[in-house]
Amino acid sequence: MKRGYLVTILITLLSVQLTLAQNYFVDSSIGGISQAIGSIFAPLLGVGFGEFLFAKIMLFFLLFSLIFVALTRVELFDDNKSVHIIVTTITAILSVRYLKPGELINAILLPYSALGASIVTLIPFIVFFYFVHKSGVGPFGRRAAWVTYGIFSIMLWATRPYDSLGSANWAYAAGTLFILGSLIFDQSIHQHFEIGRFNKAKRNMIEQRIVSLQNTISQARNVGNHGIADNFEKEIRKLVKKL
Repeated sequence: MKRGYLVTILITLLSVQLTLAQNYFVDSSIGGISQAIGSIFAPLLGVGFGEFLFAKIMLFFLLFSLIFVALTRVELFDDNKSVHIIVTTITAILSVRYLKPGELINAILLPYSALGASIVTLIPFIVFFYFVHKSGVGPFGRRAAWVTYGIFSIMLWATRPYDSLGSANWAYAAGTLFILGSLIFDQSIHQHFEIGRFNKAKRNMIEQRIVSLQNTISQARNVGNHGIADNFEKEIRKLVKKL
């Protein structure tokens, strides 16, 4: 028994050491790759190692992609792929290189920060929103779900120091308003989902009817009933307008 415990402890220690070694190897590899990428882009983009180097690298790839797509519409570059890539690269580098760290680049990065914060903040609300309206529960169940979600959200917000959240308090306030609006306008919102479901079912029925008419038209023309086939084609055109 003692030997078994000893072997187990040795295996556990060995596993921990291997895990730490792997983590160290991963961290070292990521650090080395970052240094290599930084040493290439730092001189090109005219900025030292730091936060703005990463921002400028991201802006470079964003501009490169947009400029590359834009120049594909220029006939001059249709047969000159190498020139296309060179012009795109030079334009992207010059566009980013002379952006100095300061108010201008902060203003450029601000909308992306707002985009990321908005998406991350809205994801839980959107997931719960679709869960409530797609779960098939009745009006009482939906309102109970929103009330429960609202209570827990406000409780978690209230248990945190106001100053520690800073500007994130606005996100909690906006989320609370979203929950309140979903609770008040629950019936109207759910009717919108029902209308969308009805329109989808109606569209499927029309599409099936069109396929059936097309088969009937093909059979009618094979036996020479062109008049009947023409009438069915008129009906198909009317059905297509309803899609």
